[in-house]
Amino acid sequence: MGFNPFIGTGNLSKINPEKTSSEIEVGFILSRSFWKKGFAAEIGNTLIEYGFNDLSLSKIVGETNSKNLASRKTLENIGLTFEKDEEKTGYRISRYTLGKKLWKQRLLH
Repeated sequence: MGFNPFIGTGNLSKINPEKTSSEIEVGFILSRSFWKKGFAAEIGNTLIEYGFNDLSLSKIVGETNSKNLASRKTLENIGLTFEKDEEKTGYRISRYTLGKKLWKQRLLH
């Protein structure tokens, strides 16, 4: 196995850029060799802090395939709360949310 310098990526992006929705989603993708090492949580937490503090977002959403238990657990570990499952583009999607007010409260405790 050769050296792969790519760890992964993370972003904040509009959920439906072609629509008028203003919801912003936190997302992350990691190379398999970096799974289960805390990088996804580190990326997610950093993006959430940036979104609330620097972009003045009031809510951040996370969505993942309902079968992806690792991503669901990561979204919960970074503070998002399960909202609902829904069909979207042919897949069952689990939707999580975190509001700025709750995020700030959790920081204080």
